[in-house]
Amino acid sequence: MPRHPLVPTTQLVKFSLDDNTPAPTAPDGRPIFVGSTAKRTTNFRVRAMSFYSARLADGLHNVNPLTDSDYGDATITLKDAQGNVVSDPDQLGTVVRTVLDWEPHYNYEIISGRIDIPSDLRDGMTDLWYVSAIGVPDYPPEYYGSIPFINDVNVEAITTQQVQADGRAISYMPYCLNGIPGTNKLRFMIKHPAGVRQRFQLLIEHYV
Repeated sequence: MPRHPLVPTTQLVKFSLDDNTPAPTAPDGRPIFVGSTAKRTTNFRVRAMSFYSARLADGLHNVNPLTDSDYGDATITLKDAQGNVVSDPDQLGTVVRTVLDWEPHYNYEIISGRIDIPSDLRDGMTDLWYVSAIGVPDYPPEYYGSIPFINDVNVEAITTQQVQADGRAISYMPYCLNGIPGTNKLRFMIKHPAGVRQRFQLLIEHYV
């Protein structure tokens, strides 16, 4: 039997956007795919929070610039040398650890973060100022919590006025995973001399 050449055919998979409009394509009809540095989110954001050591929540600035209202997702906890929580304004002189917990009410992918250091602490010699950051602090390591992102950095030994942590690869942080709270919480801790007040500024880069 005589053989007949196959007729060439072109097969394309058509993609569309959420509103059913055609997705971008190359001149020959091939779909165009755009890479993203984020895996599940789309918008870049920097959240800034300023706070004081050995000062109650009235020293925390965590404001939405569009509404001038507090975001309501950051809390300050003060502790004495025995680990007891200090809430009495008359006892602030006993505070040696200032803790800021940040738990935004949304899923996010964290990129990096940094904390600005007061200039008068630079080149200090007390060795009493340290900063740490813990990921998902309410859960043990076996449940992928209590991750030490920053480990007791000596604030007085910093020469750039800033501690910066760039994870290079983003990590997805879901809010209330499977209904469980605290699964995207980050904790920042300042160890300091008893009752000494200094201002710090924390900036967190992430995708939402």
